[in-house]
Amino acid sequence: MKLTRAVLYELVWSYPITQIAKHYGVRDLQIAKACDLYDIARPPAGYWQKLAYGKNVEKAALQTVNFSAEKIVAIERSGTWAPCRAPAMLATPSAPGAIRWSAPPGTGRR
Repeated sequence: MKLTRAVLYELVWSYPITQIAKHYGVRDLQIAKACDLYDIARPPAGYWQKLAYGKNVEKAALQTVNFSAEKIVAIERSGTWAPCRAPAMLATPSAPGAIRWSAPPGTGRR
């Protein structure tokens, strides 16, 4: 699944991530991680409940400081997400403040 940041932003603010994941055949965690990596704000906890009950909700703006709105985000159906030209900070695991995701201990996954 390849989308621009702007399209992914509109999707995550229009539908719950679980529905988006089911539609595209990927895991919801993959979408959440892609949003986090590419600075795409996600609805906070309780957002969909408030919306369902007609309460006022705020939609966070798409930030374009680090990435343009037209930057392509690729999420693989095989269970991995593929950043398109990840920031240099993420490319070097020894960099201070580098972000690394890993599975819980004892699961056998990396």
